[in-house]
Amino acid sequence: MLAEAVAAGLELELVAVREGEEFYARSGKRVTLTPGVFRAVTQTVTPQGVIAIARINENNAKAAIEASRHRRWPLVVLDGVQDPGNVGAICRTAAAAGAPALVVLQGSADPYGAKAVRASAGNVFRLIVARAAWDDLMDMGQRRPAGSPSKRRQ
Repeated sequence: MLAEAVAAGLELELVAVREGEEFYARSGKRVTLTPGVFRAVTQTVTPQGVIAIARINENNAKAAIEASRHRRWPLVVLDGVQDPGNVGAICRTAAAAGAPALVVLQGSADPYGAKAVRASAGNVFRLIVARAAWDDLMDMGQRRPAGSPSKRRQ
């Protein structure tokens, strides 16, 4: 997952590596932790030996809508998806299908939470992710692509 984050251009602020493990990526700070301390700070039963804190660039709904329009792909919108595992699975599926963006409405789990990121297999980093409200999406249908008719023929 961290390799996906680095490939997506995320800035790693802190990388913590368990003694005996290796992970090479540029970061603001790097620390090595004993196995006991590493186990205490991780949230998984069988951690992979490296954890990190990364800076996420927040996007807005306009950026997500424009990315979807540009790629001519439907916009993926999460509304009340509370299980982080499901959020991650949706991110993984959307990225695999070629979706450029994901909008997360209030009441949905954080797509950058540890469980969601693991369930996405790092694919959340391939998407433009925006937190928004329904009101932010209301004008999506107002703008037509260049060359499209202004009215539907009946």
